[in-house]
This record gives sequence, C-alpha cells and structure tokens, in this order.
Amino acid sequence: MSTSKFGRVDAENNVFVIDGNERKVGQYPGVSPDEALAYFVRKFEDLAAQVRILEQRVANKVDSHGMKKMAAKLAEELKEPAAVGDIADLRRRVSNLDDKIAVLVAEKHEASKEATAEAMASRLKIAVRAEEIANQDVAKTQWKTSGAEMTKLFEQWQELQKSGPKVAKAEADAIWKRFSSARTRFETAKRGYFAGLDATNKQVKAKKSSIVEQAEALAAKGSDDIAAYRKLLDEWKNSGRTPGKSDDALWARFKAAGDTIFDKKSE
Repeated sequence: MSTSKFGRVDAENNVFVIDGNERKVGQYPGVSPDEALAYFVRKFEDLAAQVRILEQRVANKVDSHGMKKMAAKLAEELKEPAAVGDIADLRRRVSNLDDKIAVLVAEKHEASKEATAEAMASRLKIAVRAEEIANQDVAKTQWKTSGAEMTKLFEQWQELQKSGPKVAKAEADAIWKRFSSARTRFETAKRGYFAGLDATNKQVKAKKSSIVEQAEALAAKGSDDIAAYRKLLDEWKNSGRTPGKSDDALWARFKAAGDTIFDKKSE
C-alpha cells in the first residue's frame, strides 16, 4: 500500500483521491503501489499545468474568447478527474478566473465595437469622397488627378475588407453601393467627356486643314492678297486648338503660305 496527502493505493492497486470524500479514480495493476499512485499524480500535474497556462493567458490578456472556452473545459474536467492531488485548489483557481475573464471578454467586445464603428466610418468617408469626385463639374474636372484618386479610394476599400475588422454585411453593402455607383458615374462621365473632346478635336482639325489648304491655294497661284490671308488668319484664331503636334504642323504650313504671299506683295 502507498499513501500521500491527497490519495492512497490499496492492496489491489486501486487508487483513491481525497477530494472532500475519498473517491476511487482507477486501478493500475502489475506495478508497485508507488508507481500506481505516481501515474495518477502525473494526471493531476497535467491538469495543474493547464490551469497555470490559463492563468498566464488571463494575466497577459491573450484571446479572451479562447480563455472562456478553456476555463469552461477545465471546470468540466475538474469535476471528478481521474487524478491525485489538490483538486479543490485547482477548482478554486479556475473559479477565481471567471470574473477576470468576463471583464476581458467585455473589454474585447467594446474594443471590437469601436473598431467596427471606425471601419464603417472609414468606408463611409471613402464613399462620400467618391461621390464628391463623381459630382464635379465635367468641364472643370482634372480627369487624370481625379481618376488617380478614385483608384486610390478603391485600394483603400479593398485594404479595409482584407485587414480591417468584420462589419455587418447589410451596412457595408449599403455603403458599397454608394461607392460603386459613384465610381460608375465618374467613369461614364469621363468616357463621355473624352468622346466629345475627340469629336471636337476632329472638327477643329478639319476646319484648320481647310484653312491651310485655302492659304496654300492662294500662295500656289502667286496671289499677293494679304487681306484674304488675314481673313483666313482670323478664322484660324477662332477655330480653337487641337492637342499634340498636329496643330503645330498645320500652323507651320499656314505660316509658310503666308510668308509666300507677303513675299509676293513685297515684290
């Protein structure tokens, strides 16, 4: 027979723990009583190690929801464990953590609410800015700058989805619809603006090409009619400007024709 402060082993290697009353925790035949008792003491030490780990997690505020589950699991395992040791002390230590864990869970919940509110505010800020960009006067919009900002806003939205806190889907979807609608309106306005600009540029280029051809025709027939050339020059000035080097090339032809006409007049 082997005994300790918290348990004993009888002649048949039945092992008992002193847990309020004496309770049989198992039997370990074929070994010495000391070995049989030591086996169930190690079972207790395993439970004690889990309790220490939980205490450390609570002290370090690591994963409050995980702590709650771990505490509940330990409390269940400590009801009548097959172990020999001061089980009542382990129960007391786990029970003493309940209030601390409840506080940590509440703090985490509050922090989560604040983080969610901030994430929603960030999403709303993105949507509002996108709407401001989309609502700009088309004639005054800096399309390159505004387009770059709209792209950046979309990247910020994606980053919030990827690494930000989880938010209610219905609320996030409502803000996303505003943002998506603003992006669509902006892109539609951008395409419409540049399509109109392209058409206008074509008209201006055609008008200037006609003016140049008329000036060149005057020069080709040896005309010295400066008044006619100056009339064409007025038309040139009133016809607008096209982007790129094509406008410069047309002007060079027009000026060359004018030089020829002025030279003829000088003669």
